[in-house]
Amino acid sequence: MRKILFSILLTSLLFASVFAQSGRRGDPIVVKLETDSLSQYSVALLFSMVTNYATEQFTEFEKKKTPYTAKLHLQVLAQQKQLAAKYANHAQTREGLSGDDYYYLGRLHWMATNATDASIAFEKFLADENGTPQKFQTARSVVVVIAATTKDFEKAERYLKSYSENEPKKVSEIAKMEKDVAFNYVEAGEFEKAVPHANAAFAATQENLIGAESRAGALNQLLDAGITVFEIYRELGEQTKAEAALKTLSDRSLPVQSHGVYYRAIDELIKYQIETNRKPEALALHRQMLAKIRTDFQSKSQQDYLSSKFQKRESQYKILGETAPDLVSVES
Repeated sequence: MRKILFSILLTSLLFASVFAQSGRRGDPIVVKLETDSLSQYSVALLFSMVTNYATEQFTEFEKKKTPYTAKLHLQVLAQQKQLAAKYANHAQTREGLSGDDYYYLGRLHWMATNATDASIAFEKFLADENGTPQKFQTARSVVVVIAATTKDFEKAERYLKSYSENEPKKVSEIAKMEKDVAFNYVEAGEFEKAVPHANAAFAATQENLIGAESRAGALNQLLDAGITVFEIYRELGEQTKAEAALKTLSDRSLPVQSHGVYYRAIDELIKYQIETNRKPEALALHRQMLAKIRTDFQSKSQQDYLSSKFQKRESQYKILGETAPDLVSVES
């Protein structure tokens, strides 16, 4: 069974520009995680303190002219995670938790990457019926992801259905839920069950591309979802649908002029046609794309880049699918 891979979400380097101009070393960095008394703070305030932690640290580093490094960034994120775990462990020992307390407790556990306790807290919050619609939807979305990861598909499907029946809906949450459910069905060998979720994730990423705050992130999600749909249909032997996914992917790359997504989609399509014994058609598509690049992309640098990439691939396409020559034994 071919394992279908999803892209690993990379940690964004927040506030990099703040330190880009700094060249001096600041004072030694000492970050204290202790607090005087956590009991005086609501669970909501504890969560707010954790979410603001990174921003406050980087602001302080800027004041001290501490040079930015990736190591420093990861150090602060690790400390934020530790802080979330500490506050969550304290908060869950309190008596009389209810309503939003469980919501923010779930958020703390989720930030601390404690999935099991996060799911428990969110499910208690959802059973309470006291909360805003947005908080309910966020809680459902996290429970779906956790349940899918643990292969509890009955729970994942149940909460996903509940999410779809309520408002408000966020395209980013839909894309995340559907992608994770599809991925874990694939890992379990349940390709047929993965299909509707993979298609839903692909549709959501296409919609998300329009108004996404991060174009690069949205493109990565689009590529990930499109390739996933293609690979699932390839495993199922659905040739027409597999090709359609790649063609949709290349089409969606054009309005935003993404040469990266465009190249990956066309390259996969050519290789797939060769793989399915349609090499003449594949090589014809390759020639067609070399000419079509000039009309598909406005930027000359992108045109030149894609032309160079596809020209270099030509010799590789030609040997794909060919029978390897017999090895001649040479006796000494």
